[in-house]
Amino acid sequence: MLRHAAVAVPWARVGLVAGLVVTLMEIVARRPAATWPLEVAAVGLLAAAAAWCFDEPAAAVVDPAPRTPAWRTAARCLGLVPLLAAWTWSIARGWDGFFDRPAQVAAQGFGAVLVATAWTVARRAAGAAEPGARLAPVAVAFALCWPATGRLADRVPIFPFPAHSAASWDTSRWLWCAAAAAAAVVAAITLTDRFPGVIRRRR
Repeated sequence: MLRHAAVAVPWARVGLVAGLVVTLMEIVARRPAATWPLEVAAVGLLAAAAAWCFDEPAAAVVDPAPRTPAWRTAARCLGLVPLLAAWTWSIARGWDGFFDRPAQVAAQGFGAVLVATAWTVARRAAGAAEPGARLAPVAVAFALCWPATGRLADRVPIFPFPAHSAASWDTSRWLWCAAAAAAAVVAAITLTDRFPGVIRRRR
């Protein structure tokens, strides 16, 4: 499994994103009021990198192989470790620089990784070779553009800003927790070959 992960995971991109996330969040922690959009960008980058971890350029050769999709997915999950470690480190270091809302901020990053993972795994199970390459730019663009949607962003506080109320921040945390839980269920069902369109082993 380690050998497969070493070859299959795009470690250079994962490492680059992990470094960018730490850098962006360090900036945010020092001047949160002026640089808060960088936190949203960091969440989008986390989702993009998580999705890249599960792309398979050689899908036509790998998918019919004896190894199950669940085994290959488990191996590629090692690519999420640096991303989650970078986010956790960033939250811990900037704990007092997130307007007393570090838990809500943390939920955004962890939720984004889980949602991107579940979506990419489901698309891979449906036969798409590189769904992460399509999701990555969409995730970053969505993260950057959502706060600019005005009333919609206020009513659905996926990425609340410091000026938003405490209720909006609490709603955001619950939205991300619900999304993460749903993503975990989708991924689990997909990998147990009970999800419509799952690639089943041919013997």
